[in-house]
Amino acid sequence: MIAALLSLTAFLAGELSSVKSDGDFYTAAVYEHARYDSATDSAQVIIQRNLANYTIATEIAKSKGADCIVFPEYGVFSPGERSQLKRFLEDIPDPKASRVNPCEESETYSDRPILYALSCLAKK
Repeated sequence: MIAALLSLTAFLAGELSSVKSDGDFYTAAVYEHARYDSATDSAQVIIQRNLANYTIATEIAKSKGADCIVFPEYGVFSPGERSQLKRFLEDIPDPKASRVNPCEESETYSDRPILYALSCLAKK
């Protein structure tokens, strides 16, 4: 899990380093939300509802001039026991092995909705 988050962070850092700025700075937005969670809903429903909030937050941040947005560590799903979290986990490509953009390869990453959605939000 930690390795996956570090890989995603490295990917996003690479994307942010290519952001063109009007000066020697960039504007960042920080987003915190009341995460949706449910003991009865599927992982897919929980992920979709929380990523929908991320999409709205990204659009608002962009409209206010933000170059990047920071999301909470447990914003897509709740922290919990390893056995509970398995249904949310996704394989993250090794950035050292290949340079990919999941948003541009929807067929390859269709089984990884979190990675795909966050990649597309980063492009916005």
